Amino acid sequence: AGDVPEQAPDMVASATFETPDAPTGQLPSDILDRRPDVAARSWLVNARAARLKSLKADLLPRFAIHFLGQNGHIELGALPGYGGTGGLVGLSASMPLFNAGRLQASVKAGDAELEAALANYDQAMLSALEEVESAYGFRAGLDERLAGLIRTSDMARRRADQLAILYDAGRTQLGDVLQARLDALSDEDKMEQTRIAQGTATVQLYRALGGGW
Repeated sequence: AGDVPEQAPDMVASATFETPDAPTGQLPSDILDRRPDVAARSWLVNARAARLKSLKADLLPRFAIHFLGQNGHIELGALPGYGGTGGLVGLSASMPLFNAGRLQASVKAGDAELEAALANYDQAMLSALEEVESAYGFRAGLDERLAGLIRTSDMARRRADQLAILYDAGRTQLGDVLQARLDALSDEDKMEQTRIAQGTATVQLYRALGGGW
């Protein structure tokens, strides 16, 4: 037997959820080693290279991932042979983004398996970077949309308040006031839906960066 409605406790609104910010600045490339697809191929390269006594150079690239703010693109820093500034999505997997002489070293060592392991690692790393940029661009687009909706919602709410004042003064009709309130509620609903999508995009982005596997 529960409380009758008159005795039921007041419902307390839950705290507003704040979506974490997208990454800014730069992150080291080895953050992607948390991804199982990249980690598995990295292990194969290192295991194969360990069998070659004469091959001492570090075969796996190390570079910085630069997040460029609101344009939704990333850049790679400190990576020999790469000078891209327009984003990674759509790049051919055959581009020698990570070779930097190490494939030549493996050929000299006469090890076809190492060469294949390096090629597979490059493919996994490039795919990971494309996923990061795609998720980052999606989040950036939602950030921009939310900012616009906040401005629109504020204007709609002010208009509804102004029409309510005019109605109280007998200078407008009730229908105008109700329509303005409906418009304001519609904008608020769009804001909340965008915040939900923003949260989903953030989860996708941090998962692409190797978290939550």
